[in-house]
Amino acid sequence: MKWKKDLRIIDIHSTDSQKVTVPGLKEIVLSHNRFGANFLKHVLTAIKEDNYLRVLDLRKNRLSAAVIGDCTNYDIVKSLSENDSLTNIDLRENEGYD
Repeated sequence: MKWKKDLRIIDIHSTDSQKVTVPGLKEIVLSHNRFGANFLKHVLTAIKEDNYLRVLDLRKNRLSAAVIGDCTNYDIVKSLSENDSLTNIDLRENEGYD
């Protein structure tokens, strides 16, 4: 909910009292953390319908080969293909990525 309301489209009131709509984040860098399978599942769910995000950097986390290769619960390729705006999910330096 926080993602959809606060980090997406933001309405800003300018000095002349008109409302200006500003798009949300286009790139999120979450590298060098200890995020694992549960985190990945929630992120992939959150970005499914995100029309602004272009890049998701998940380098050097705790994503195993089993999680990255799991097409049932964490289908990364499907998430990329279903989201027209997302162009890059960076998984380098994870245990399951080579």
